[in-house]
Amino acid sequence: MDPNANLARQRTILAELRDMDARIERAEARGEGTDMLEEEQLSLLSELADLAEALDGWLSKGGFLPAAWERASA
Repeated sequence: MDPNANLARQRTILAELRDMDARIERAEARGEGTDMLEEEQLSLLSELADLAEALDGWLSKGGFLPAAWERASA
């Protein structure tokens, strides 16, 4: 597993979920259905859970941190 790619995808999904929340709110305000958006949201949440579980497993087995999480040595 590539922890850097995993973290990048998690961050992308989080941004997509935030955007989707706003899209759902706008659709509801217009009285439009949101079933398709909510299904897409559930799919993204499932993928996010899988990625988080994979990264946890990687780190628990001694894998290295994603570069974005490494502390700079002072």
